[in-house]
Amino acid sequence: MKSLNRSLKSTVNLGNSIIGVSILAMPLCYRQCGILLSVLVLGLSALLNQFSCYLLLKSAIINRRKNYELLAYDVFGAGGKTLVEICMLFYLLGTCIAFFVIVGDIAPSLVAASLGVDNGPHLRTLIVTGLGMFVIFPLGLMRNVESLTSFSMVSLVGGYQLLIV
Repeated sequence: MKSLNRSLKSTVNLGNSIIGVSILAMPLCYRQCGILLSVLVLGLSALLNQFSCYLLLKSAIINRRKNYELLAYDVFGAGGKTLVEICMLFYLLGTCIAFFVIVGDIAPSLVAASLGVDNGPHLRTLIVTGLGMFVIFPLGLMRNVESLTSFSMVSLVGGYQLLIV
C-alpha cells in the first residue's frame, strides 16, 4: 500500500510537470508550424520518447537501480552522472522559466480585472517577483518533493478548469 501511495504521488507530480506547460504551449506550436508539421514532429517526439523510456527501463532493470543519477553512473561512469545532473538542472531551470513566462503573461490581466488596477509592466514585475519570493522559493526549499502532490493536484484541476472555461 505504501509503494502504491508513493507511486501515485510521483505520477501526479510528473503528470503536472508534463501536462501543465504542454497544454498551454501546444496551440502556439500548431499555429506557428501548421497542422501537418506539428503532427509529424509530435509523432516523431512520441516515438523517440517511447524508445528512450524503453532503454532507460531496460538498463534500470539490468543494473537494479531506481535512481536516475546512479543508473547513469553505472552505465556511463562519473562523467555520465555529472552530465545527467547538469541536463536535469537545465531541464528544471527551463521549466521554471516557462512557468514564470506563462504566469507573467496571464496573471496581470486577471489581477488587474479582479482588483481594478492598471495593467502595466510594473504589475507583471510585482506579481512575478512576489510569486517567486513567497510561493516558489519556499516550496523549492522543501526536502521531500512528494509533499508537493497536493499542490500538483490543485494545479492540474485548475488547469483543466481553465481549459473548460
